[in-house]
Amino acid sequence: MQNKNTKNINTLLEQAKKYIDNECYDKATELINTILEQDKNIAEAYFLRAKANPNVNKLNESNYKTIYNSIIDDYTRCVELNPQHYKAFNNRGLLKIYLNDYEGAKADFEQSILINPTWDKAYFNKARLLIDYLGQDYKTAIQCLNNGIKVNSNSYMAYAYRALAYYKEGNYDKAIKDYSTTIQINPDCSHAYYGRGLAKDELNNYKGSIEDYTKAIGLEPSNAEIYYKRGVAKQRLLITSQGISYGTVDKTSLEDFTEAIKLLPKWSEPYSYRASSYYLLKKYDLALKDWNKYIELEPENSHGYCNRGYVKHELEDYQGAIEDYTKAINLCDDDCSLYYSRGLSKSAIKDYIGAKEDLQLGLKVANNEESYLSNELKKELEEKLI
Repeated sequence: MQNKNTKNINTLLEQAKKYIDNECYDKATELINTILEQDKNIAEAYFLRAKANPNVNKLNESNYKTIYNSIIDDYTRCVELNPQHYKAFNNRGLLKIYLNDYEGAKADFEQSILINPTWDKAYFNKARLLIDYLGQDYKTAIQCLNNGIKVNSNSYMAYAYRALAYYKEGNYDKAIKDYSTTIQINPDCSHAYYGRGLAKDELNNYKGSIEDYTKAIGLEPSNAEIYYKRGVAKQRLLITSQGISYGTVDKTSLEDFTEAIKLLPKWSEPYSYRASSYYLLKKYDLALKDWNKYIELEPENSHGYCNRGYVKHELEDYQGAIEDYTKAINLCDDDCSLYYSRGLSKSAIKDYIGAKEDLQLGLKVANNEESYLSNELKKELEEKLI
């Protein structure tokens, strides 16, 4: 009689799995609850109910903790009944990440690996936790991914995450190699082209990075960040060959910054680069418009006020430039170039006393700085004070 009942429950569990595979979560949950009414000590039933929880599709800011904790309760009951259920430990770890219980998640992934060291997903999830959430411990993440790749050498995501770990360590050649392997396994992985492009940028291989960003855009044309990075790489490639001067602008980089802004209009960085490009093209009105938007988005960043000051100076709005430099100095008072620039604008309105005071302040700051820029400005400041 007991064997017949066990056989019946196994049949019902198989049916529940089919419902889950077909995303019929309500039917699966109803069936599993029926099973648990017959026997509350079936580990697999709790595991499947956790996977099938239909409330996951109803998550919002107010209820997600309650829903995730109820699912975790099912995984916990599963491992209590079957301490060897490595998939339950792994899945519980993933949910703990969403609840910011990173150490608990790490412990669950490690337990999953301990139970079944031949299953690659727990290695990957632990590494992802270390890279994306805990940070810094990239060597451990790389070792974890090494172990996972030994188990499954066709996991493109494992190579992609190991590449990311190498990138964050500053080992760009190894990052490029792993991203290339990712692409060999999955040629449609836009993140691999994008990541490889970032690594090539760090090695000043802008031509190579532009090619990778272009491939990534072909696969993911609505990603603002890729257009932005390609625009930056195009500009840097041109400056590398021609130096920086008025007119040194890759016109297609402007198109990339504009596309990035269309896709993500509240992201400040593309406005900054497009404004700088307009400045080099002497399109000061357009540059001013972009710096206004940048400041609207980044009101506590001295970078915007400083650069808008440059534009206003070129437009002969010297008082406006002085006001912007002053705002920048209030936010960042250890940049000698700000005093230098404000001094020039004061000089333009014949406030020579104020200009001299700023040049003296700039020289004082420059004396405390150790950089090529501050040393060059120091020479100019000293010359103007003679």
